[in-house]
Amino acid sequence: MNDKLKPSDPKGLLSAAESARQFLAKCQDRSVYSNAVHHYTQLSAAGQHRPDINLDPAKANLARIIDLNAISRVLLVDWHESVLPRFLAEQGIQVVVYPADEEIGDLVETHCQGLATAEVMDYANAAKTAFNMDGLGVFDLIYVRWSAAQAQEPPLDRLESLAALLKKDSVLLLALCAVPSHNANKALISALSESRAYNFFPGEVF
Repeated sequence: MNDKLKPSDPKGLLSAAESARQFLAKCQDRSVYSNAVHHYTQLSAAGQHRPDINLDPAKANLARIIDLNAISRVLLVDWHESVLPRFLAEQGIQVVVYPADEEIGDLVETHCQGLATAEVMDYANAAKTAFNMDGLGVFDLIYVRWSAAQAQEPPLDRLESLAALLKKDSVLLLALCAVPSHNANKALISALSESRAYNFFPGEVF
């Protein structure tokens, strides 16, 4: 089975997510550090594939700041790529993903194919749509993605509601995409500092 996209594949007709998904569908080894994925990442960096959605293993760095031995369940909200879900699932961690859109959902499903600990939920954009949290249980770690370029206001209500899904002494992290405006950043820091739903140690609010 060929792990490379054929040179004859039309460029510009597929979205970046669909291009990556089709590549992964042809891979025998979809692991984060596979040679095939590494080659695809190099092609993306060289401009031979669209770089806005790539399979760079560096996208798993968000998990490397956490003691993975201490967690068993992770929730990714409004998530926009497939590397982190795949990396967590490879460690035997149960990861539940609410993708940013349907194409990302298909990409995550393909990348995590064969890993029983990965679950992709229906598309529910955190900036636009509420999603049903009933029956999700509790998590050791929750990542919430906020694209400041697409949603000017920080998802404060979403963060407050997700606090109910955290285990005691667990962590909720806000992953920022783009740079929020000064006012949005100020509102976020103020709201989190005053919130009764969170307890912060010195230096955690910045």
